[in-house]
Amino acid sequence: VCARLTTRGGVWGGGGSDIRHVRYAMSRFSKTALTLVETSVALREGRITASDLLQSAIARMTITRHLNAFIGGVLPGAAKAAETSDLRRRGKQHGASGIEPGWQEHKADGTTSTQTTHTHRSFSFLDGAPIAVKDNFFVPGAATTAGSLVLANFAPGNFTSTVSHRLANRGAVLFAKTNMDEFGMGSANANSAYGAVVNPFAGTTRGTHPRMGKQSRPQESIDPSSSETHSDESYAPPPRVSGGSSGGSAVAVASGAAVAAIGSDTGGSVRLPAAYCGLVGFKPTYGRVSRWGLVPYCSSLDCPGFIGKTVTDVMLLTAATQGTCRKDPVTLPRCARIDQMVLDIEVADVPVVDDGKQATPEKHVSSKQKQTAPETKTRGFLKSKPGHPLAGWRVGIPSEYYLAELSDEVSAAWLATGLVCESLGAQLVTVSLPHTKSALAAYYVIAPSEAASNLARYDGVRFGDELDTGVVAEHEDASASLSKGMPREPLSPFHSGATRFRGQKFGKEVQRRVLVGTFVSSSSLAGRYVEKAQKVRRAVSNDFQNVFEKVDVLLTPTAPTVAPLLHKEQSEEFNSASVESNETNAGNVVAGYAADAMTVPASLAGLPALSLPVCFGLTTGMPIGCQIIAGKGSDAAVLGFAAVLEKALE
Repeated sequence: VCARLTTRGGVWGGGGSDIRHVRYAMSRFSKTALTLVETSVALREGRITASDLLQSAIARMTITRHLNAFIGGVLPGAAKAAETSDLRRRGKQHGASGIEPGWQEHKADGTTSTQTTHTHRSFSFLDGAPIAVKDNFFVPGAATTAGSLVLANFAPGNFTSTVSHRLANRGAVLFAKTNMDEFGMGSANANSAYGAVVNPFAGTTRGTHPRMGKQSRPQESIDPSSSETHSDESYAPPPRVSGGSSGGSAVAVASGAAVAAIGSDTGGSVRLPAAYCGLVGFKPTYGRVSRWGLVPYCSSLDCPGFIGKTVTDVMLLTAATQGTCRKDPVTLPRCARIDQMVLDIEVADVPVVDDGKQATPEKHVSSKQKQTAPETKTRGFLKSKPGHPLAGWRVGIPSEYYLAELSDEVSAAWLATGLVCESLGAQLVTVSLPHTKSALAAYYVIAPSEAASNLARYDGVRFGDELDTGVVAEHEDASASLSKGMPREPLSPFHSGATRFRGQKFGKEVQRRVLVGTFVSSSSLAGRYVEKAQKVRRAVSNDFQNVFEKVDVLLTPTAPTVAPLLHKEQSEEFNSASVESNETNAGNVVAGYAADAMTVPASLAGLPALSLPVCFGLTTGMPIGCQIIAGKGSDAAVLGFAAVLEKALE
């Protein structure tokens, strides 16, 4: 695979010098705000308050409103949560002991246990940090629309998701809901009822060769209607997609409004936006984090995920939300290795303050931890030796991920990232996942069939506002013309009303997938489609299981191309991947589905996967991400490996 990548034609023909230039270009993206750890340290040292952070986040929301990352305004409980965090930090609410006042963890047997943790006058790294939440997670007192008109203004009292509840218990300030593809259906965040989300990275002007000093950067925080211009640019580059369906969460972090964000991943909905926006996106093992309170799209694939600026950020969010939940029967116990990695960060990076005096880590760690944690944060989870932190690791390069749609700059970045792994002591191994080519087709049978069932509850009786009479009449005329001359049983008033409601309130993509799902899951066709798709899903899972007997992790591109242009008729990336020779709407739809080709296999198998930003494209100047996949339950291995690779890329 590496040989084919190196000798590939075009701008990468011959390979050598260009690959070295890509490796040179592998620098971290400029930060528009503090990371989660940096925010925690600043709060604990008293250099900033949670209320200040919230006001800064609100101001940033206003400045970047043209990116359309948020739905609605500031959540009603955000100000109180920030104020409570400041009071807690000053020792006025729970005393100066610095003991977390207990957080409940649901056990598998249905009971709960209350754990008390020393956290130096604050709950955790999350205490006081402004976190954005995707609009398909329920938060008390806030509307949850899932990007759809069906759920407009739907705010079910104090109902909350497990993820939101656990983050709030750790002191996080959940301050806003982020835009998303309607019900999570999409890979570009262009299917929202509230408008498309715009990628904050502008790319490079067409016809120029990007250099280190002129790479993509987040768009300046100015209103597009402003007369202010930049002297070094002849025109503003066209907008690009943010990735979906968690594009709003990714843009909230990339634009500096949020320190980190929560998303959901069904077939790549966290990893794809993270790759397009130059961020870290992590999808844990299916069941690692509870789905309770997440608006369902495809229940067997839906998985809460996390987007942050660094691997450490998503690790902290995973540690805060993982564990069994009595309301979600498929959840897994807490991963002790992730908890240990977070403890290592606590000991090594965060100053311990108690009553104004310097404290030593000995009071918070055991004697065994005390000997190893400060000098090796991940030594217990990585087979390493001095100078080669990835020595002993076998990194698989799947040959099936070398797709015809893979762009030159993405393939070069993939190869260069593999070479970095080799320089760290890892061994690259070419592996085969023979059923990967069928994974995308299986996904687009399984997901719509489950979606058709999950969305059947939206019948116009329990959700949504009244119908627009003008649209109803137009819908009836269209239905009559389509069914003219065809025998049809009269619909009951309920079915007639539900049909009109769904036809008006559902977007085109949701209607398309519901129709596909209803068709393939019908009694006469289920054996031909759904059962075969489930067999493919099992075969894909078996492929991964066999490969992980030979390697520790897999390294793949996250997406075949960089973020396409927002308007698909202008996008070379979309059109080059389209199966249609002419620019048709159907071709664009299929090309949009193909963007998930790299991320869907791990979702079908329920594996942990992380997208890590590695460089900017030399042609477009847009961020490029590579994906790290490990075996089921090996979340700590993915996070540990990614942390070492991230440090090397810095």
